[in-house]
Amino acid sequence: MRKGFTLIELLAVIVILTIIALIATPLVLNVIEDSKKGAFKSTAHGIVKTAELYYSTNIINGVNEETVFTYIDGVEQEIMVKN
Repeated sequence: MRKGFTLIELLAVIVILTIIALIATPLVLNVIEDSKKGAFKSTAHGIVKTAELYYSTNIINGVNEETVFTYIDGVEQEIMVKN
């Protein structure tokens, strides 16, 4: 008697693995998208907190100027405006 798998058995395994991959792919993509959104929210929160700290430090040091930060292609530009 020969040992091994028949073509039908191998085909059944491939079909089962394909079905599992089709079910798992959207779940993995959703997890990736959710983590991108979470990272964006965290970064935005950090920027707001940093701006609050910068403003508070300027008030404590007696600097009465408005500061506007802009980001163009990832490069920060700072503009001081006197009140």
